[in-house]
Amino acid sequence: MAASPRALPARARLFLWSVLGAAACLIAAIAARSTGMALSWPEAAAAAPVMAAAAALVFLARIYPVVLTEKRPVKITFRLDGVVVFAAVLLLPAIQAVLIAAVGVGLHQIYVRIKKREYWYVCAFNTAQQVLAVGISAMTYQPFDYTSTPVLATSREVVPLLATTGVYLLVNTGLISTMLALIRSRRPWEIWIATHRWTWHLYLAHLLLGIFVADLYLTAPLAIPLVLLLAVVLRHAYASVAIIRDQTRQTIEMLADTVDRRDPCTFWHSQRVAQCARMIAQHLGLSEDVVDAVALAARVHDVGKIGISDFVLQKAGVLTAEEMDEMRQHTVMGADVVRHLPQYARGKEYILYHHERYDGAGTFGLRGTEIPLGARIIAVADAFDAMTSDRPYRRALDPSVAIRELERQRGQQFDPMIVDALTEALREQRWNDARRPEGPTAPALQVSVNSTATGG
Repeated sequence: MAASPRALPARARLFLWSVLGAAACLIAAIAARSTGMALSWPEAAAAAPVMAAAAALVFLARIYPVVLTEKRPVKITFRLDGVVVFAAVLLLPAIQAVLIAAVGVGLHQIYVRIKKREYWYVCAFNTAQQVLAVGISAMTYQPFDYTSTPVLATSREVVPLLATTGVYLLVNTGLISTMLALIRSRRPWEIWIATHRWTWHLYLAHLLLGIFVADLYLTAPLAIPLVLLLAVVLRHAYASVAIIRDQTRQTIEMLADTVDRRDPCTFWHSQRVAQCARMIAQHLGLSEDVVDAVALAARVHDVGKIGISDFVLQKAGVLTAEEMDEMRQHTVMGADVVRHLPQYARGKEYILYHHERYDGAGTFGLRGTEIPLGARIIAVADAFDAMTSDRPYRRALDPSVAIRELERQRGQQFDPMIVDALTEALREQRWNDARRPEGPTAPALQVSVNSTATGG
């Protein structure tokens, strides 16, 4: 049974219906504006195959995306349908460009609804936001009426092309960023930066390729299949890069899990620390990309223990000075493991310094805010999970006891701000869990690089 939009926060529901209504009004306005420019039967017969082919290409491009990152709750994908849609904006009357987008994206969303059982309102939002992006950008470009001449024929096309590109990008990314922000109680610009910081060049490539396809359509249409072939090659190249990045991340996390499995008492430790660190970072109001960097580093913060001997790692008693020196090296080894991986550009310092003491008595002598914020967050999350888990020499402590111990070490071992953030976040989590009604919840969200859609 389809979930109700009531699963969304109130402001997200209002925005959803506003986007759907705006898309319907835009289609009506463009259709009314086009009534005096109705095509003759021969013109309509000639335009229909082009529109059908373009809509089919949009549909096919959306079926075969490249997953750039599986991070939750946002999944970023790369699709090539933006090339076709933007070329249609530059070549065709606004109503035809909108119909291509509506039919191509709409058919894909029907497919997603049937195949993946996606929420109906997610599918509707996907289609509506794409209609708005195409319709508004087409209305921006159409007054210049350059579709009868090559798009790049003279320098006078530069301004309308830049304006149309900016409008398409702003509407396309702005709508989804706003929806994500409303669902997750964040600022839209933070969501925008977090989801597009590493993909802006893909947007630019899509739009430039769309401009090139539009120009070829008017000057050398027989060359378009070669461009589409280039686009397919580009898609496979990014797929290969995405697979390598994802497999690398999985390998590092597997190493961290291997360390945890060496001691039954630390099984799932890294996963729990990552969840706790994410909760703290979000409670502090950090930007999405910083939250993700902290959680990613926390997930593998103990990967360097792969180089520590079992005798030291599993010793139940107090470590000797030599053994303690060996144990301290796991932060250095962990940072070395991830130092050359771009997804851990920030995280390597968090891993290196996550055992530094706030009072400066740690291995590297860093004090207070000299310790990277992510490292201070992981230190508290790590200690809290360690105290609330079974160990060979003691049973797991009650969370309230662990919190009192963290508070006792405020300003000495731990950053007082981080300790307070954990305490408040746990209190709010218990309160929200107690008040959370039964029923469907909002779906996990995805972001497409070119069409920026949620869901499938």
